[in-house]
Amino acid sequence: MSKYLTRIELHNADQADYIKLHALMGKAGFSRVIEGSNGVQYNLPWAEYYCEGNFSTDAVLGAAKNAAKMTGRDSAVVTGQFTVLKWDGLTPVNK
Repeated sequence: MSKYLTRIELHNADQADYIKLHALMGKAGFSRVIEGSNGVQYNLPWAEYYCEGNFSTDAVLGAAKNAAKMTGRDSAVVTGQFTVLKWDGLTPVNK
């Protein structure tokens, strides 16, 4: 299975638009949480999403673009497949 990290910026958006985006991305199979090699789950930064599966990068980008479009806002979307992802300063879930 492939792992993807996706970032979406909604143009001229407010917090309600992003809350809608979070719900739409969740329905599309994306998560705002990532699990570390230590088994701890961490919250991703605002408007970043994780997904995993047997998808092409084009399919992941298309799903993210579709969710962003459904907010009614113009957007910028970037996604990439990764094998190793490192981070610092993310907040553990339930903290």
